[in-house]
Amino acid sequence: MKNIILIMATLLIILGICISTDLYVSSSYEKIEKLIAEAKATPEKQQSKALMDKWEETSKKWQVLVTHVEIDHINQFMYQYYYYMELDMPDLALAELAVAEQMLSSVPRRHKLILSNVF
Repeated sequence: MKNIILIMATLLIILGICISTDLYVSSSYEKIEKLIAEAKATPEKQQSKALMDKWEETSKKWQVLVTHVEIDHINQFMYQYYYYMELDMPDLALAELAVAEQMLSSVPRRHKLILSNVF
């Protein structure tokens, strides 16, 4: 009986960690997504700087939760977006941002607590 309670408590702790991770990834993704929408609506250097600052802050925290390969790929396109904006090339910048946005959108879906992601 004691072992069953211990196993159940461990499973509940793991489940709680998974749910809180899912909520964090989803909420931080929504904040980034909002900044991306603003950057696409008004492609200006201030928007690109705000987006990059938020992405750098978020990516540091995601290092523990998301594979490094995913973050590296997103970083590549986010930095290309930022540098194209610095060079006053908004068309190229928005193309890079669209790729980064697509890659970002898969992160919450892949880390969602659903049965297909568990097994």
